[in-house]
Amino acid sequence: MTPDELKRDFIQQVAESGWLRLSVRLIIWSGQEPQSRWQLVGVFPTGIDTEEVQEAINAILHDPRYFGVCTECNERQPSGWMISDDLCQSCASQHHQVLF
Repeated sequence: MTPDELKRDFIQQVAESGWLRLSVRLIIWSGQEPQSRWQLVGVFPTGIDTEEVQEAINAILHDPRYFGVCTECNERQPSGWMISDDLCQSCASQHHQVLF
């Protein structure tokens, strides 16, 4: 996924009561079906500089607790779509005969 797609689909900004809350969407597997939930990862005053917010978002995108980079396809993916720290589910299925 591109950084813009990841930001759109997996990072949420909510301004509320004078605060900007940043949350990341986690993918959690319960048996065969993935579920998702939002986890709060940062709170800033609403007057914060836009650059600081973007730096925080970029830090989230590079945090291995939330996203990983597949060494085979070089795509950054949510950690819930990674079969290991460096292999995404898609490459595991396509190149290593892993069945999900």
